[in-house]
Amino acid sequence: MMKSPILRTFMEVGMLIKKHYVMSSFVVLGSLLIGVISISRSCLAYSNRNYEVDSLSRFDHIVPMVIIGSGPAGLSAAVYGARAGLKTLVIRGNLPGGLLTETTWVENWPGSKHILGSDISSHLQEQAEGLGAEFLDDVVTRIDFSQWPFIIETESGLTVHALSVIISTGSTPKRLGIPGEDAYWGRGVATCAVCDAPFYKDAIVAVSGGGDSAVEEAMQLAQYAQKVILFVRGKVLRAAERMQKRLADHPSIEVRYGVQIKEVMGNDDKVTGLLVVDSDGIEKVEPVDGIFVAIGHTPNTTLFKDSLKLDNHGHIIVEGRMQETSVQGVFAAGDVEDSRYRQAGVAAGSGIKAGLDAIAFLDDIGFTKRDAQAIRLFDPAGGHDICAGVMVVRTFETFKAIVAKDKGVLLVSCRPTAMKSCNEMREVVDAYTGKATVLVVEGDAAIQVAQQYGLTKIPGCLVFEGGIYKGGSTKCTSPALMRTFANSMVPDLQSSIGA
Repeated sequence: MMKSPILRTFMEVGMLIKKHYVMSSFVVLGSLLIGVISISRSCLAYSNRNYEVDSLSRFDHIVPMVIIGSGPAGLSAAVYGARAGLKTLVIRGNLPGGLLTETTWVENWPGSKHILGSDISSHLQEQAEGLGAEFLDDVVTRIDFSQWPFIIETESGLTVHALSVIISTGSTPKRLGIPGEDAYWGRGVATCAVCDAPFYKDAIVAVSGGGDSAVEEAMQLAQYAQKVILFVRGKVLRAAERMQKRLADHPSIEVRYGVQIKEVMGNDDKVTGLLVVDSDGIEKVEPVDGIFVAIGHTPNTTLFKDSLKLDNHGHIIVEGRMQETSVQGVFAAGDVEDSRYRQAGVAAGSGIKAGLDAIAFLDDIGFTKRDAQAIRLFDPAGGHDICAGVMVVRTFETFKAIVAKDKGVLLVSCRPTAMKSCNEMREVVDAYTGKATVLVVEGDAAIQVAQQYGLTKIPGCLVFEGGIYKGGSTKCTSPALMRTFANSMVPDLQSSIGA
């Protein structure tokens, strides 16, 4: 039977589809398999992140709000966290105070006509500390956002369990890496024309770079400087065409192509010139009053690249108008997430938003002040935890440090396992408020303490006065028995509390 042309065409198309379907199916199936594996890995990575406040009794070294970085974003977040009554810990990092501390005078900080960058940082820290924020001079080396509380480890070996995290690690300006650059940094070598251009009124200034940022810097400087020389290493500008066209509106800007800056020169006080070499290899000294390095910034996000969503340039991606990252409970503020403005005032504003977002997150998961009183909160000053007014330690070294520092009466309870609830010791704490300090030593450290002072088993208790050991007992199996023993060791305690 003859097939109609239309039918024959449909059959041929069908054979082609069938032929290619098998191959396509393998491709599609492979893609789906890869996707499933990726999703499975993601699910596995985040399977332990359950925001259950009731589970917090199992953890030590807890901090409700941890801020990584101490520039204007981090410090502003700390002000809001501490003011909300949350235990707030700022881990200051490698550059305490942020990039502001490397600048001189700032004239665009709201409320101050003329202020040192370092003073802005110190004022913000003083305000945060005054409200109760605590600071740790340490560097974060590892984070784990796959479980909650989040795990933060530092260079000194500390491990903290954070209920919320604000990342404000900033960005690092890329440098030329030439002689004189570091020596004159902040004294003629700069990276922010918006910040420093007014200081170069009627001066001759250089800009190094060939992208959008370099052109933007040059145009900003042109509003103040007598002359701006834009040194471009290549043969053409890499800036967008619209940016290049705008250069024509600034006759004081001169673009020089194929020029490499070899050295920043000065008179020990400020920049006076640049040693440059052109495409023919000819060197000469170019007199300038300053140079702005505009070859880009690197966001300090290496630590977070496997945990959070980043954009193509490495900035942390935040959700909409909020500061929350791709992980609930983790927030970002400042230059680490801002690729556009890079201003201290903008960073401070985003830090405030991040602080408010973190407070709202803790409220949403049901974390209350009552919960805060019943968990082991980390005390960075002492290196131990505070739980319902009780100091809790798990290392022998921390125990020894506390004994050596304490000048009053110290009541120590040694326990083989962790307290189920900090309120177990509430009776002892309340009985000796203002008269004695209560310390609980748990786990292996408790065994070491017992052995050190001749106790044959634990649980047990010890009494110290002014750092001197008064005695110990293995019969302190309850708070009431601990009080009885303490009163027998230090009679003044009994008379002072009427026990």
